[in-house]
Amino acid sequence: MKPKKYEQPSSTVNEAKETDGFVFNQTMLRIKDPERSLNFYQDVLGMVLLKQLDFPDMKFTLFFLGYLSPEDGPLPATAAGRTEFVFKQRAMLELTHNWGTETEEGDVYHNGNADPRGFGHIGLSVPDVARACQRFDRMGVTFVKRPEEGSMKGLAFVQDPDGYWIEILEATSLTRLCRDAGAIPQTEEDEGSPDMGLFKRKDKPAAAKSSATQSQTKGSKIDMSKLPNHYDPVEGRAVELDDLPWVPFPEAFSGGGIRWKLLNVAPELGSWAAIFDCPAGSSFASHYHIGPGEYFLTKGRMEVRGGVNDGGETVVAPAYGYESCQAFHGRTFFPIDSEFYMTFLGPLQMVNEENGDTLAVVTWQAAQEVWEGSIKEVLEKA
Repeated sequence: MKPKKYEQPSSTVNEAKETDGFVFNQTMLRIKDPERSLNFYQDVLGMVLLKQLDFPDMKFTLFFLGYLSPEDGPLPATAAGRTEFVFKQRAMLELTHNWGTETEEGDVYHNGNADPRGFGHIGLSVPDVARACQRFDRMGVTFVKRPEEGSMKGLAFVQDPDGYWIEILEATSLTRLCRDAGAIPQTEEDEGSPDMGLFKRKDKPAAAKSSATQSQTKGSKIDMSKLPNHYDPVEGRAVELDDLPWVPFPEAFSGGGIRWKLLNVAPELGSWAAIFDCPAGSSFASHYHIGPGEYFLTKGRMEVRGGVNDGGETVVAPAYGYESCQAFHGRTFFPIDSEFYMTFLGPLQMVNEENGDTLAVVTWQAAQEVWEGSIKEVLEKA
């Protein structure tokens, strides 16, 4: 059963005066072995151990970890001052070690994600999920979910030494995921204001034509007269991006919801040009450039041939790139929301990465046919 809508505040002012000064200070996890847990949270996740508190009579120890910034100023030098400082911070991680569990056989604690399920995970917001996961791979971290897996692309889950789950997310890409899933409105016009909570406008105006990344929605109309007839010979062509709808790129050649707009085909050159919208976590299948190609990355980041950490290239917008004849790309991955324009001066051979079998050869004719088929589907749904 879908829950009702609950009111959300329109400002950061705490209207419940009785709770002024309340701070969400800590989440506690019980750990089996402090040596391995502290190594993980400090060396792998980069947290700082701010305070250790030993309780000999009760035979347990508390470790308080978190992230600090220069704005936090110098840390108190005394034990009491440091302890009070810790208990005033936001979002600390408290690890509790009951003495003796480190010598017990097998798992000691339930991580909450097996039946009966309860506790789920803690979450870390990072600047770049892909780079963070590359680091975790090098350090032998156990993954529950990688960014390109599952229905929620662009975020990952890893496990700590006790099996607790840790979500690794980017704020921007996770916001987009929420929007695409319908959890938040597609545009600010759809909700009246980003901060209005329950108080949404009931008289929504018709959406105005906006940027080139605005999606085509069900019920919208496509002006067929503005769609270029790529077969007609012309002396030149100018295409306004807003006149073309975004359509899904074939899933056989991509993953993660990539969309595209075919801008032009040139039979006299055997070339085709397109612009691609690539959500965080999306990717293209392995392929050969039978003819050369040129691209301009206008937004985001592109990991080519595994990225710089795997001997390939990591391209950060704004950037121009050239691909030579017979250039091979393993899976091309987009760790954050990205967009690029590309001209293919010849066919593109899509291949199965595991066995090298050819999936398809995308010529300018094939690109045109796929595009027209996608346009037809959009019109049928409109």
